[in-house]
Amino acid sequence: MKRLSYFCPSETTAKLRCPERGFYSILRFMAGENPTFPGDFSAHPDDTLILVEINLAGYSACALSERALSGIYGLFETLRSLGRGLIVRFLYDWSGRNIITEPKSIDIILRHINQVGATLRKNEDMIFLIQGLFVGNWGEMHGSRFIRGDYLKRLYAALSRATDNRIQIAVRTPALWRAVTGTSFVDELESDTMRLGLFNDAMLGNESEYGTFAEDPFSREQELKLQKTLCSGVPYGGEVVGTEPQSDAERAMRALEKTGVSYLNRMYDENTLDKWRKTTVRDKGIWNGMSYFDYAQARLGYRFVIRGVSLRQSAFSKSLCARVRLENIGFSPIYHDSAAELVLLHENREAVFPMTGDIKSILPQSGAKTLTAKAPLSTELSDGGYDIFFRVKSLKYNVIIPTANQGGGETGCLIGRYTV
Repeated sequence: MKRLSYFCPSETTAKLRCPERGFYSILRFMAGENPTFPGDFSAHPDDTLILVEINLAGYSACALSERALSGIYGLFETLRSLGRGLIVRFLYDWSGRNIITEPKSIDIILRHINQVGATLRKNEDMIFLIQGLFVGNWGEMHGSRFIRGDYLKRLYAALSRATDNRIQIAVRTPALWRAVTGTSFVDELESDTMRLGLFNDAMLGNESEYGTFAEDPFSREQELKLQKTLCSGVPYGGEVVGTEPQSDAERAMRALEKTGVSYLNRMYDENTLDKWRKTTVRDKGIWNGMSYFDYAQARLGYRFVIRGVSLRQSAFSKSLCARVRLENIGFSPIYHDSAAELVLLHENREAVFPMTGDIKSILPQSGAKTLTAKAPLSTELSDGGYDIFFRVKSLKYNVIIPTANQGGGETGCLIGRYTV
């Protein structure tokens, strides 16, 4: 006798290690003639992202030397072994004195951008995004002589060419975004401008987030509307700061959700993060009793959970028909290519079948979407019966993205059995 059974595993609050989301660690590298590689760098084990800051201050008056370029290339080779996505930021300052250390001529910066392009293109498979356009204190695009719109457009155009328009770029504020794109309002957005995103290293600091949101001529609500529209297609994140009421745990979570935050610095600002660690979630759901820091860590970026499963046999086509309802309960979409799969497993043999449906289109706060697949029962696995799994696979990183359901593993999440 053959029997088909299926079930929907319950939701879990477990930490999920998923690419390109969550908290990140920072690694600093000084470009030079005798570079020191971070051989002993140890990112937090939960992190899938590293912000790597590459300081070019030693070459503010000249082109990068062959040894400097070789050192930057070697840095990326070293980082590849860590198996994490990279947020990349080139800069000329770590002390807030960029006006002294950055090049006096924009032509030198443009030359540097062109020189590092080959390394960026070679390693695009592990780069999440590039923050900034090489200028400003700490690379944050303030305190620079090159913040005028004409300069910014030249820097952005050069960086886009250097990366073949294949790597996401983010600028510091909506005002800078408008200066680069020449676009003022959300309804003017086009596909090319949607490739440029935002990062925010003063998140929740005060009402204006230390100048992130301009007061004139655009209101904070207009800026947030622009940001929300951008976040449907490009990632947003950075650092939280300060102890103002805006950063209180419950209020902060609403802001992170509203603005679609994908990633945050796990070390800064400790004052803010400590508030979250010391505040407990109080609600009737599964999150009750955990700290808001752990809650944020769980929901930064995307978080997929299976909400429903249906499996049936088709007597006419001799196939297994699967329907899985998948919801994203994170703060943001997933931005890199991924695919849903149905897996039939017997002992150590598996048969994999693609499921229809675009994972990127499963947006936060939009409810569950149904993915479907049809698997022929004539496979050699069916004679002995098999377990049935659902999984989401990252095509960029070639890893399984776990769902927030009980019983998940390396094969995926068990949703049914076909027994003999």
